[in-house]
Amino acid sequence: MPADFSVARPINFSNPAFSPALTAHLPEKMGGRGISRTKDGKVIAPFTGPDDPRYLRMLRAIEAGKELSLSAPRADMPGYKGRTSEP
Repeated sequence: MPADFSVARPINFSNPAFSPALTAHLPEKMGGRGISRTKDGKVIAPFTGPDDPRYLRMLRAIEAGKELSLSAPRADMPGYKGRTSEP
């Protein structure tokens, strides 16, 4: 069954650093939620902190997605220019 993202969105384009996809895997002591665990409950921290190269790479990807989204806004977004003419 597909995930229901109508309630919790994994990517936050308004503030990319607060994206649940990032904070879930960041240790709690580093401002994350630290929810990554093994089956026996051992904490796994895919990111060591906000300066981790993997964290930064993912953050940059989310920021690039935000910029791409803003470059062609939908009708419900600021900056929408209307439909282009039909070919």
